[in-house]
Amino acid sequence: MAERTWTAAQLRAELARYHQDLICCRKPPAEHDRDLHPACEDRPVDGELAAAVARLREAFARYPRRAVLDGCPHCRGPVPVDDRDLFSLTISLGNTVGSREDVKALLPMLLERLVTSMELDPGIVLGKLPHEKWRAWPRAEQDAVDGYLDAVWRSLLAEYFGRSG
Repeated sequence: MAERTWTAAQLRAELARYHQDLICCRKPPAEHDRDLHPACEDRPVDGELAAAVARLREAFARYPRRAVLDGCPHCRGPVPVDDRDLFSLTISLGNTVGSREDVKALLPMLLERLVTSMELDPGIVLGKLPHEKWRAWPRAEQDAVDGYLDAVWRSLLAEYFGRSG
């Protein structure tokens, strides 16, 4: 089977569908029936996805992750990187908070979180790619992102293909 290169928009749409299917995870634990939705559990990546995340980490390792990012001096000031509130950070990252290098430093962790939890919005995270002109990045970085997107797509097909018919 020939490799297909997916655009960020295509992957955003598929991940949004995936997240919509698992939207019950956004309910408080008392309202969520894990027996009906075992796939909603936060879970580590394995197999092809784990290898793709490892390639992301390797490709972007030269960008140091900073504990505090520069924010817009007029409206924000310095912004601490808080693993507990990554959703809020992703909204501003690359816009009023941080630089392209900061986006690249955080990208492996953000992309891994897209497939291991429900805390991030795929449209926001994957929307960083075209905003940061990722197709102009070094080839190794583009290849790592493409590999991740392909691995996510194959994982989605493997998980949901059986339910479509």
